[in-house]
Amino acid sequence: MDKKPSISVIIVSYKCLSVLRIMLTSLRASLEDIDNEVIVVDNASLDGTAEHLQEHFSWVKVIASDENLGFSKANNIAIRQCRGDIILLLNPDTIVPKSFVREVINHFETHPKSGAIGVQMTNSEGYFLKESKRGYTDIRTSFFKITGLWKFFPKSKVINAYYVGDVDRNEIAKVPILSGACMAFSRELMQQVGLLDEGYFMYGEDIDLSWRMHCASDGNTYIGTLNIIHFKGMSTPRHLRYIHAFYFAMKRFARKYEYPKHNKIINSIVSLGINMAFCLGCIKCILLKIKDNLTCEKKPNAVTFISDNEQNKEAFVLKNRDLTVFLTHDMSEVKREVKHIVFDVESDINMAIAYMKANKGRHKYSFYSRPEDVILSK
Repeated sequence: MDKKPSISVIIVSYKCLSVLRIMLTSLRASLEDIDNEVIVVDNASLDGTAEHLQEHFSWVKVIASDENLGFSKANNIAIRQCRGDIILLLNPDTIVPKSFVREVINHFETHPKSGAIGVQMTNSEGYFLKESKRGYTDIRTSFFKITGLWKFFPKSKVINAYYVGDVDRNEIAKVPILSGACMAFSRELMQQVGLLDEGYFMYGEDIDLSWRMHCASDGNTYIGTLNIIHFKGMSTPRHLRYIHAFYFAMKRFARKYEYPKHNKIINSIVSLGINMAFCLGCIKCILLKIKDNLTCEKKPNAVTFISDNEQNKEAFVLKNRDLTVFLTHDMSEVKREVKHIVFDVESDINMAIAYMKANKGRHKYSFYSRPEDVILSK
């Protein structure tokens, strides 16, 4: 009998210890009976991340940097040291179902020449994250994206090429670009195309790597039948510096892959378009910060905790003695008038995702880990 492939899970962390603790709780269940290693590269968080992991997550290999290396450099350090046949890049603000890692491995066993793979990501409100699948960003695609025209033709193969509009979110299909929040690939393919481009500090490096892997293989695959939760933004602060990093990344990608195809006039127009988008992004960031400061979220007086573990239920009630807590393991018993729902991270994550997607925007969703005694909310 052939030996099952091993997997290395690489997580880059920066000032998000609470989020990471929940994520690792879900990940550990998914790694059961699998030859694995988990590497966390902490980018000088200064919140005790490295020390906490070393004390409470001894099964995790921690690489503590004394400076913020950015996403590319931090991942590359771990990739150079990892031993897995399959490498999985995973954001610290994700939650994965128990079957997740096994299904990732199964894909590479049945598709040995596959490029990278990505999955369907659902945000903390139950909405589909469009960046789960993306197309190659050429000049035409960028124009439709920056002008917002794609929103009027969301299923168009041409006008919404940026988000691969002709591929349904629940479909399995070849797509060029995947998200670095959850991307898996074989060690063999990584050795063929090279490491992440360290010219990107954050943002854009996943687009660059995806494209190289797509071109060097049978193509990247988006697996819309495989779901995870991504608390988007909880591992990346909303800050103008990060807006600048995003648009710098877009310029770097354009210079690397698009500028050589066109003349100086076209390239100047592309550069101007990116600069205009950067200005609009800054304005949006400022307005959102103002909105956040003006909005005072009312603390709920009741919460529904969904778990099939009696010990976890008791612990949750004790932790939230100032709230009215409704306990259940059955999604059909959830009271619609109770706006805050907390899922047990040790229970069925696929069931939680299905409920969130069916009731998107209707409740506030959180996750609780009894071993870590922490609640993840956005």
